[in-house]
Amino acid sequence: MLNTISRPKRPCRRNLPDTVHSGSARVVPSTLSCLTAKLPTGRDFSAPQSRLFMFSAASETALQELVASTYEYFTAADFRHLPRHDVVSAGHRGFVHQRERLSVVGRNSDDIRQKLGEYLSNGQCDAVRRSTVSNTRQSVVFVFCGQGSQWWNMGRELLASEPMFRETIAACDRLFREQGAEWSLIDELTRDEADSRLDQTAIAQPAIFALQSGLVELWKSWGGDPAARVGHGSGDVASAYAAGRLSLEEAARVAFQRGRCMDLDQSDGQLLAAALSETEARELIAAGDHPVELASINSPTCVTFAGRRDALKSLARELRAAKRWRRLLEIPHAFHSAAMEPLRERLLEALGTVSQRHPAIPMLSTVTGRPLEGEALDADYWWQNIRRPVQFAAACELALRDGHQVFLEIGPHPILAGCITQCADESDHVVNLFASLRRDDHDGNVMLRSAGELFALGANVRRSAACRSDLRQPVAADANGAPSIIKVRSVNPSRLRPMRMSGGSARRASCIQSRWRENGQNPTPH
Repeated sequence: MLNTISRPKRPCRRNLPDTVHSGSARVVPSTLSCLTAKLPTGRDFSAPQSRLFMFSAASETALQELVASTYEYFTAADFRHLPRHDVVSAGHRGFVHQRERLSVVGRNSDDIRQKLGEYLSNGQCDAVRRSTVSNTRQSVVFVFCGQGSQWWNMGRELLASEPMFRETIAACDRLFREQGAEWSLIDELTRDEADSRLDQTAIAQPAIFALQSGLVELWKSWGGDPAARVGHGSGDVASAYAAGRLSLEEAARVAFQRGRCMDLDQSDGQLLAAALSETEARELIAAGDHPVELASINSPTCVTFAGRRDALKSLARELRAAKRWRRLLEIPHAFHSAAMEPLRERLLEALGTVSQRHPAIPMLSTVTGRPLEGEALDADYWWQNIRRPVQFAAACELALRDGHQVFLEIGPHPILAGCITQCADESDHVVNLFASLRRDDHDGNVMLRSAGELFALGANVRRSAACRSDLRQPVAADANGAPSIIKVRSVNPSRLRPMRMSGGSARRASCIQSRWRENGQNPTPH
């Protein structure tokens, strides 16, 4: 999705602003970076590749000048599509993160020009994220969803286009086979919809874990450094891996054995989500009219029941009559209930001794509803993870009390966004929610949009580290083939002038520009 960039030894300098001047006072440089989403070939996609443009400046004036000159650049540029290169770097070795930020994702040069033009004309655009970053760095919470988020096409574009993601999936595939898997993870992730087996718990849970692990590594390479991690149900395994509490080998083993044991359940159970408070749910259970149990407390106004299908359908009819929201989940097991009891010894035996690490990285447990500190993530912990109700609301509320306002869901689809919003509303917190992937949307587009919005909010999204792919030869370019530096003495883009260079840099740039003029060429990308 994002492809490798290497800086040229002899950069030429063209027409994007880097150093901005206002009168005679020099302003701290503003910078522009572009990340590219490349969709895999050989398949019919309705959307072309997209790119994320990130603008950063020390002042609002400098940012507006940068955006305006970039708009003029795309207006004057003679190409129909965005360049094939992956990073637009305005002359700096590292992308400079400054207070004034703006991001935009576009499909091609016309799309970028239209969005920037709308922003410059109206001061806003739905596709443009603009913010002023405070001195306090925004802390991000990684949220790992559980079973029910999977779908047949999940992560397939990343598997085809992102080496780091693909390597993690391949490693998990090998680890699952070592545990006795008679199926291939890669085969399961690339099956057609009609043949997909991702509805089977023994395959779904390890597959979700592998996808989440790949996303964690990808976000880390982009600069994702979460302040806390929380996992819902089976997502607790990926959370433990992301927090460094479990190695990939141990986490993959736990995920595989957890899914395989839970798939052995023959209780004819199911799950029912309902818009009830925990108190209302427990009162309903205590009434004894429905033999169900509380499987998870998702938010102050949403719970999940577990039980036999007939009991849950009866409860659903009662909730319907009371005009309360409810939904039977397409999970054929009564997780987090007494139906799991027959699996206890089998799970404990399969897990045996779980090797752990004890890094000082926050992990909020949804088994206990509080931070994990000195507790052991041993086999008994993972038994409690499938037997006890999921305490997601308690863990989420704790994250909010700790001051976290940005939540990034790590999984195939953001199924927990509503629950996080409800937790925030209950405690009068304002939160920003982002997804890694979305069902029926292009993987690269979703991640780029989230990366851009995270950047605009103040996250340190890396420019160079994010661009990693072996799909084509490394190149270096700005939006028209080369890093660029411009002096700007006015907000008027028509007055952009090349920066004066001295010594070898000027001579090299002069030679390159002369060669272009002689050949009648523009420095368009290869």
